[in-house]
Amino acid sequence: MSGGVSNSAQQVAINRAQSPHPSMFLRMLVRAAVLRRGRAASALLAMIVAAAVTTAMLNLYVTVSQLWLPVQTSVASSGSIAGGR
Repeated sequence: MSGGVSNSAQQVAINRAQSPHPSMFLRMLVRAAVLRRGRAASALLAMIVAAAVTTAMLNLYVTVSQLWLPVQTSVASSGSIAGGR
């Protein structure tokens, strides 16, 4: 063998570059979830609860905004401002 890289090593490098492979982050994430199942389950539960709370708050915000819209327009159209002389 000469001092260069062998043909088989080059072929392996080409095949590895062309094949789809998961990122290092994804591999680490899967490994951590497999090794620490309890912690992964509690993290998933926390994300589910946070998503549910966020959805409920956004629904409440939209509902209150829709309920107050007629009140705001009637007050604005009356033309009087409290506290005047």
